[in-house]
Amino acid sequence: MRKNIRRTAVPAAVVSLALGLILSCEKDQEPVLPRLSDGEGLPYRSDLFVVKRPSDRPYPDRLGLDLYAYYIDGPGRHVRQLTEHRFEKAWVFTEEKGAACLEGRWGYLDRSGDFVIAPQFEWAEPFSEGAAAVKHLGRYGYVDHAGDFMIEPRFLNARFFARGLAPVLTEDGWVYIDQTGATIIPGPYEQAESFSFVVDRAAVKSGGKWGFIDMEGKMVVPPRYDSAGSFFMMGLSPRAPVKTGDDWIYIDSGGR
Repeated sequence: MRKNIRRTAVPAAVVSLALGLILSCEKDQEPVLPRLSDGEGLPYRSDLFVVKRPSDRPYPDRLGLDLYAYYIDGPGRHVRQLTEHRFEKAWVFTEEKGAACLEGRWGYLDRSGDFVIAPQFEWAEPFSEGAAAVKHLGRYGYVDHAGDFMIEPRFLNARFFARGLAPVLTEDGWVYIDQTGATIIPGPYEQAESFSFVVDRAAVKSGGKWGFIDMEGKMVVPPRYDSAGSFFMMGLSPRAPVKTGDDWIYIDSGGR
């Protein structure tokens, strides 16, 4: 689902999915699988992903009128509220920070609930591999953990880093860059998703269909699907969901 992921033990059961890591907040109950809707799927690794019980809503907990608050858990404890702030939107904690929108601007919280990167962005994504995609003055770039731009905002859209690369939208289409901002896989593609954390494959759209490339940019699974998801571990092997017509199936990393 990173090279810089924290290695400390998490306090509750973990379920590894293509859409993130979900931790249950009460150890004596089964993990909660939140309903993924309204574009709130979370394709990120997280070392803190806790939902309030009982709940079928995405983390962070929704308080009503699309306002969110963060909750945190500990061994043998029930959830407690992390901050009194009510956000218009919020993401999971990754790499010790959680993105949250307050009064129309996005910033990043630490685990105490304090903003360590002040709300200033038009949009902000969770951290991955030491970088986070943010929107500033109408363009996307990447900030580091100090909130400084490591890649200046110049893209039309951007996804998270995985395996050292991130897909970004240029005027010509989607390409993949490294953390210096240099283009590594030029594409361009009609659409592109981040590489999987479990296998070196990324879903791209070309000629109106989805396929998968490797880290050299080679199309290892030809574009023949109407839609495609990221690879995740199913049992002992990586699998990706793909759609043909009305049917969803799973394929392996070779396209079988």
